[in-house]
Amino acid sequence: MFPKVTEYYTEARYAVERLAELYNKLYGVNAICLRLFSVYGPHEEQKKQYANLVSQFMWSMKKGEAPLIFGDGKQTRDFTYVDDVVDAFVKATGIHGFDVFNVGTGKSYTLNELIDKLNAHMGKDIRPAYKPIDASNYVMHTLADTKKSTEKLGFTAKYALDDGIAKLVGK
Repeated sequence: MFPKVTEYYTEARYAVERLAELYNKLYGVNAICLRLFSVYGPHEEQKKQYANLVSQFMWSMKKGEAPLIFGDGKQTRDFTYVDDVVDAFVKATGIHGFDVFNVGTGKSYTLNELIDKLNAHMGKDIRPAYKPIDASNYVMHTLADTKKSTEKLGFTAKYALDDGIAKLVGK
């Protein structure tokens, strides 16, 4: 798909994909681009405020604090556990030429549903705090179309959100 111009993150990724395709055409370099969807997993502490929302919300809730959601929590994300991402990278090493693949689960959850799942796995009942979104280009929904990744890479995510959260919280 050709993405609409909305924000710097998307524009930078699209530019990299186009450069990769150019290197493939000019120099025959194998260039496989993986579009990762909301990756979470262990060892995100060093990323601090840039860590995935799953980790950020879990850290707040472990301290008994309300996780902060910008907006009403109805925005959705395709949360992808890091072990699935590693699997996709390994599978991508067998592809030659140039191509682009989505790496996600193909299922999205609202941020409110994420809080409910974290509460259930952590044995807590903490409600989020909400704050207005202050960005005009905020991405409200993400969802990976995984058909091509399944067909050409043989990749299908193994971890549903509940499975990844269970691993993350140590269950």
